[in-house]
Amino acid sequence: RNSSHEFRLPPAPTVPFVNDPKGGATSANALNILVAVSDRGELRTLTTYLAKENHRVLTAANGQEALRLVLETSPHLVVTDWRMPGIDGLAFCKALRQSKVGQEIYLIVLTSRDDEEQLIEALEAGADDYVVKPIRSRPLLARIRAGQRVIQLQQEVQHDREELRRYAAELAVANRRLQQDAFTDALTGLPNRRYALKRLEEEWTASIRSRQPLSVLIADI
Repeated sequence: RNSSHEFRLPPAPTVPFVNDPKGGATSANALNILVAVSDRGELRTLTTYLAKENHRVLTAANGQEALRLVLETSPHLVVTDWRMPGIDGLAFCKALRQSKVGQEIYLIVLTSRDDEEQLIEALEAGADDYVVKPIRSRPLLARIRAGQRVIQLQQEVQHDREELRRYAAELAVANRRLQQDAFTDALTGLPNRRYALKRLEEEWTASIRSRQPLSVLIADI
């Protein structure tokens, strides 16, 4: 305890997102979860519950450390306590939602009060869901599974967007090839009659618009 009577816990140990060789994280639906909780007992409870569900867990003891780990590891889901030293849970949620990485993360806030105004405050700060303490396995895991469904839907949407971008790029390449084939003589590789008529029409339109004379030379080769 320092002169300002503020108690600071030592940093919680961090565990990298790795697969358990014993099969603890082999599920295809396993999530990378960051748990930001300063209370060691609650931290142990949370990591135990999540490990049993085969999720990969990373821990932080305060909001500053949690923000750093989010930027370094990009977890799928974050569980944060409302009360933390330094940056509290609400400030952490607001800071996270201001970053591009943080906008895509599912956020669950732990609170000791089942108060409507407080819960609204948490949701307006950027939280997606909340769990009332003391932490119990079934309510926690039910909310984790709800977040998991949202994350899977987001991943499917992102995959569909990437597929559409790939198809659009392939279509653009194909269109350029077709256009080149349409305006090029296959034998010589030179612009053909279709290309000449297209250019003449473009130049004619430009001449009328600019009121400038247009000259055409036709040479028989």
